[in-house]
Amino acid sequence: MGGIISSLHQTYRIIILAIAELRKSDAQFTAVITRINAGPGLPRSKSTKPFWLNDPLFSELVNIQSPRLPTNADIVIIGSGITGAAIAWTLVQQCHRLGLKKKIVVVEARELSSGATGRNGGHIKTASYKTFAELKGKLGVEKALQVVRFQLMHLECLVNLCEQGNFEAAECRRVETADLVLGGEELEKAKREVEEFKRHLPDVDVKVWENEEARERFGINEHVAGAISYEAGALWPYRLVVSIWNELLSDTMSGVVLETSTPAESIDNKGSEGHQFRVHTPRGIIEVGQIVHATNAFAAHLLPGLKGKMAGVRGHMTAQKPDPDFPGVEGKRSWSIAYDSGFDYMTKRPGKAGEIMLGGGYTRSSSKGLSDLGVWEDDSTDPLVEAHLQGIVPAVFGDKARENRLVQSWSGIMGFTADVLPFVGKLDPRITGRTPKKVSESVSSSEWIAAGFCGEGMVMAWLSGVAVALMILGLDDEEALESPGCPAGKSQVPKKNFCIQIRKQGKALRHLPNVVVQVASLKSWDVCRCEKIASIERSKSGPLFARQASSELHAQLDNRPDQIDRERVT
Repeated sequence: MGGIISSLHQTYRIIILAIAELRKSDAQFTAVITRINAGPGLPRSKSTKPFWLNDPLFSELVNIQSPRLPTNADIVIIGSGITGAAIAWTLVQQCHRLGLKKKIVVVEARELSSGATGRNGGHIKTASYKTFAELKGKLGVEKALQVVRFQLMHLECLVNLCEQGNFEAAECRRVETADLVLGGEELEKAKREVEEFKRHLPDVDVKVWENEEARERFGINEHVAGAISYEAGALWPYRLVVSIWNELLSDTMSGVVLETSTPAESIDNKGSEGHQFRVHTPRGIIEVGQIVHATNAFAAHLLPGLKGKMAGVRGHMTAQKPDPDFPGVEGKRSWSIAYDSGFDYMTKRPGKAGEIMLGGGYTRSSSKGLSDLGVWEDDSTDPLVEAHLQGIVPAVFGDKARENRLVQSWSGIMGFTADVLPFVGKLDPRITGRTPKKVSESVSSSEWIAAGFCGEGMVMAWLSGVAVALMILGLDDEEALESPGCPAGKSQVPKKNFCIQIRKQGKALRHLPNVVVQVASLKSWDVCRCEKIASIERSKSGPLFARQASSELHAQLDNRPDQIDRERVT
């Protein structure tokens, strides 16, 4: 949900620990596996109401539809959130530059941008030191750095986009963010991660604040052991996206058509030449040459090869009216609150009375998060999670937050992949189940995807969408000129880690239920032991020690008949 996960793999750790803890609950465990394998279906018509969608900007776009659904298009984008907006924006910019004209139809199942983009935390934040620590053990140092740099690019890109596009209503701004660490052991671990991170990316300013200096700097109480601070961003994500759609629709040469309440029910390859695909909706059929799946958690609905490869995870968000004494620093600061079993994330809108936007509490449900795994419904919230989110700020900020008051609460669906990395790029027919016919050497129909952002949409989705748009036009290996929303140079998307075609060829599309089953067979101490060994392995640079630690871990797992995925553990 865009900032709900400050560390991709930390969240995965939370999920697997919950699974291990509840492994004896056969009914609940079976229900999780069944839900993941079943896939998403279409977004539900009923949903909780997000604060971001109150009094919507450009209200005439909320339910926009053409009198008649277009019968053909050059490109159909499925999904009108930030990913779909990035794709359309980049396509139009590049087509203008090249003197091309493309008819682009965007279909949305519900109201405009009412999915994850309209429900997330509005946090342009990545805990780079922690992401790097987790990814370098799995991908290696260089590939981990590629992912981190890609995430970090989003802040500059989105701030510049809002400034150059005059999207002031989006409230896009740079902030000082602080990871408030409640446990002493967790703080020591974070300090080691920061030290390692600075050796590889010394230009990224990350500061450690110990006990008293952290409390004085951030206005927190004695429950916080220390803090890690660095630059991040915050915004009103829905307003950014609807501002982009408004800009595109105002451009009579853009070729963009928006169709809300028009769910893509199915796709086949029985169209005519040049428009070989047919997108079936309740309002009619669109024949099209290129299809882009920008539906995040719901991608598997139209892509049978992704069923079981990704899952919906329900997250919770709240808007709260702050205590008059709350140290919000006029919207120029954000926070994450890290504790042993999870974390929460928080921004504050500009102005003294600007609302606190707080989400998280994933493990605070009665099922410790399992009831939210493999879930695609955003029509309810969990009362225990909601209670946690109402109480965590006063618990950390003390008397400065005693009068905080809940304004609104809602839920949203994140899309998690089995290897906790997104799917970006051209789709293999083995995933779509549809083989397009090649019209000529220069013209062919294809399907594309940018989805599965694992809760990191605000530092993954925009530039992933830009990359897909450039791929569609055959420009991804060219040196691009800088333009609003598109950095100069070649696309920076980490292809070997994100691009789905490369990962499919390398058999890297893991089956999520298999991972769940493997983890569930371990006892809690097994999981903790595996993590400890893996952590030691990562902290040492010598290859001999790494092999020894790895051997110890694998020997432990080899004694179990249901060996866990070794790459996942390490």
